[in-house]
Amino acid sequence: GVTMKRYLSVILAAIILSVCLCGCESDESAALRHLNNDLGTDISEKQISSYSDTHGGFLGDGELRITVEPDGDFQADVILKSDAWKPLGEDETAYGVLYGTDSVAPMFPILPEPEHAWCWFNDRHTDTQTPFFARNSYNFTIAVYDSDTGTLYYYRLDT
Repeated sequence: GVTMKRYLSVILAAIILSVCLCGCESDESAALRHLNNDLGTDISEKQISSYSDTHGGFLGDGELRITVEPDGDFQADVILKSDAWKPLGEDETAYGVLYGTDSVAPMFPILPEPEHAWCWFNDRHTDTQTPFFARNSYNFTIAVYDSDTGTLYYYRLDT
């Protein structure tokens, strides 16, 4: 009767709680997983100097910002071997995202502008026909590696 229902309720609550606790990943860990998957890096949480994420809600809109100050020069090896990384300024869209254009304000300015830097840009939007800055929404990821300081900046925007 009542004892059996109470017993089953306790067991069910314990199972639900254990699934929630064991299966959940911290927001920062999930963000770091995105960064490492996108960039082919192996950065640890200890190397993150700043982190903010406004993603949430039903549609998952928001922006993710991570700044990494890695130990050693391992980042340079990954970046210089990949064709996806371009010298900062070579990709006009990426540069426009960072510092704006004649008609668009900067979205993710890194100030002061690094003198020696590499940029990685991924336009994740489904509408590739409309020019980038003429779209009503944005879904992209950009990363900048400042080779003078060893600092890596990562920004993911979903609108």
